Amino acid sequence: IANVTNTGAMTIPTMKRQGYSSVFSASVESCASVGGVFMPPIMGSVAFMMAEVVGIPYAQVAKAAFLPALLYFAALFFTIDIRSRKIGIEGLCADERKPLLPLLKKGLGFFVPLTYLILRLMTGASPSRVGLESIGVIVLINLFNKEHPMNPGRIADALRLSIERGVMIVATMGTCGILIGVVNITGIAAKFSASLMSVSNASVMVTLLLVMAITLFLGLAMNITSAYLITAVMCAPILINLGYLPISVHMFILFFAAMATITPPVAMTSFAAATIAEASPMMVGFMAMRMGIVAYMLPFVFIFNPAILLIGSIGDILFSFVSAFMGVGLIALGMEGWWFFRKVNVMYRSVITIAGLLALSGFPVLTAVSIGIVFFVYLYYQHKTMEVINEKI
Repeated sequence: IANVTNTGAMTIPTMKRQGYSSVFSASVESCASVGGVFMPPIMGSVAFMMAEVVGIPYAQVAKAAFLPALLYFAALFFTIDIRSRKIGIEGLCADERKPLLPLLKKGLGFFVPLTYLILRLMTGASPSRVGLESIGVIVLINLFNKEHPMNPGRIADALRLSIERGVMIVATMGTCGILIGVVNITGIAAKFSASLMSVSNASVMVTLLLVMAITLFLGLAMNITSAYLITAVMCAPILINLGYLPISVHMFILFFAAMATITPPVAMTSFAAATIAEASPMMVGFMAMRMGIVAYMLPFVFIFNPAILLIGSIGDILFSFVSAFMGVGLIALGMEGWWFFRKVNVMYRSVITIAGLLALSGFPVLTAVSIGIVFFVYLYYQHKTMEVINEKI
């Protein structure tokens, strides 16, 4: 929400000026802001909580999230590009463009602390120590900032704001600790686990759908960290006992905890963007869901095909990524109703979307079926096009 509020004030009016609708502009900002939660190298605070819960270094969490985040933003890029082609939007006019090098030179000081933060995290240093060191680098760099120097008053304001935002995370962790104690003492966890285990014996997919629903439901009223921690405590052990990898299970929960913030009927992130765009909040929520549909599908891929989390042989990882990349492109084409630079009807859209979902799985057989569907649609579309041309002649 903070991301939408800060960056959306600049990006949403810019998109509207270029010709995008208010709903679409707000949806783009919503999806992009949510993607920041699971986009390495600096993910949202929930990723640091996940590293502690799973008991692995943060660098390993960031590594696992890299390809899924790349696919998610590729899906957004394809959707925006296709929408631009449909409504005839081009790039910025020449008089609106600014030289890149002077702009980078002016803001070079902002990249130094961020680069330091990334490199130190990748070395395996503790996040708390790296954060403290980065604060020192920021203060040091800004001593040489002549335009906006960090005087004692600004430093105090920055520390105050950081503490206010940090209190929410600390309070959430403390509350979740109490919840864990209550769950263990009352035996609710055992009863809940038994219920889910009985469901899992009938269908693993139904169990995954229930975990998804629980995460989304908690995310409607809580922040991402709270929704993740509670679901991880209640549901993650059940899925791990079924034989799935802990990193896959926790990444499954993390993604849905993030996506809950753009999922109606609450969709707090989408509603914040809608306020800036002066658009219908509910329409923005459903548009953001459609635009970010890949993020609702990818968690299931984590469970059944962990190669997309950079787990397995290089060959498996490359094939899964290429197949999934093709899948997100096809899903974007199907959702936007665009095929070979022309709008297509519902039938084409449905078939193309199904082909994209099959390719997204990363399994060779399903990918082969997806390629066959695309080839058949291409031939059928070309045949129908030729019939129309002959009739006109």
